Amino acid sequence: MEKFKIAVIAGDGIGPEVIAEGKKVLSGIAALDGTFAVEFTDFPWGCEYYLKTGEMMPEDGLDTLKAFDAIYLGAVGYPGVPDNVSLGQLLLKIRRGFDEYVNLRPVKLLEGARKSGYTRVRIDGSMYDLEYAKPIVIGNNCWLGGNVIVCGGVTIGDGSVIGAGSVVTRDIPPGHLAVGNPCRVIRRIT
Repeated sequence: MEKFKIAVIAGDGIGPEVIAEGKKVLSGIAALDGTFAVEFTDFPWGCEYYLKTGEMMPEDGLDTLKAFDAIYLGAVGYPGVPDNVSLGQLLLKIRRGFDEYVNLRPVKLLEGARKSGYTRVRIDGSMYDLEYAKPIVIGNNCWLGGNVIVCGGVTIGDGSVIGAGSVVTRDIPPGHLAVGNPCRVIRRIT
């Protein structure tokens, strides 16, 4: 049975709560599948760690993480800790340190699970079912606020503005202001 060693950085705010449930799901899937197991190692790194130590993670943090097959990272951010610190000294440091330029999420479907919308690929000698999504099209001269999520297959028209924290689940016509979760067109920009 293949065993995956996973470094867990639960992060801040709701991160630890979400990560705890995610660990239960991963362990449950491993048990159901029976061909692999997961082993979690928790690290206290994040904004609260920064407030105690003055650093988001130890100087040798990347070297520590190299020993793992995966990194499971929760939400990062905390009042009183600037974003350039929380993102620059943890999230981006990890991404740049491991040359993570693609957020590829290989999945293995359990026996009997629906397979439409997936394609089979071989990664490092193992077969995976990768979910494919329709492309996202963002027009010229658009502005997207912070933490905007755009779902696959969505087109945002030229000159549109999407408010911070919005989740765009449908097309936004050109020259419109849209906000919310799910994102709704508020008015035309004149």
